[in-house]
Amino acid sequence: MNDDPLHFTTAKHSAVMIVTPEIAANWLQYNTGNRNLSTQSVDKFARLLTEGNFRYNGDAIRFSTDRRLLDAQHRLHGCVKSGVPFESVIAWGIEPGAQITMDRNRKRTLIDHLRIMGEHSTKELATVLNLSVAWDRGDRLSIGHQTKVEYEEAYQYLLDYPAIRSSLAYVEMLGISRVTSESPSAGCGEEASAGAVGPSFGPGA
Repeated sequence: MNDDPLHFTTAKHSAVMIVTPEIAANWLQYNTGNRNLSTQSVDKFARLLTEGNFRYNGDAIRFSTDRRLLDAQHRLHGCVKSGVPFESVIAWGIEPGAQITMDRNRKRTLIDHLRIMGEHSTKELATVLNLSVAWDRGDRLSIGHQTKVEYEEAYQYLLDYPAIRSSLAYVEMLGISRVTSESPSAGCGEEASAGAVGPSFGPGA
């Protein structure tokens, strides 16, 4: 690392470091040529950091040779908003023209991630996880519609409530072949007896 308090260098170099909210705020001063900021993405990263669900995965925060932030503005804004530091690879010395190559790959879906982890019935499992997380956090207006849940939240829910796997296997054994977001009655908690339907895998189930 160099003596610059913002850790800038124009040489090709990378390192892993803890990014504090103070460092993140300083680096955002160099966010002068990036895509429009998404408040939804900022809120997502802030929530993941606050809840302890943000995972180090090797994705880099990138700086150009002309000292511009090329990537990771949403992570940095989320760090500032949450007040929670995070670990990241930092890459310096990138040619400014290389920014055009960033964020162009096909995004992996939750189904893809579950399949990679060796889970079975991944389409149905992804739907159950989405509905369960949304239900538990009180986002019940989205039940039966497009449900937005972050992959990290869904994965943590599966770790917390592994019985989801056996419940889904039992449903399949009964011959119910399809669980979709249009049929939220895939799992019924105590509230079902009062006329409400929702997943039964969460706290108190």
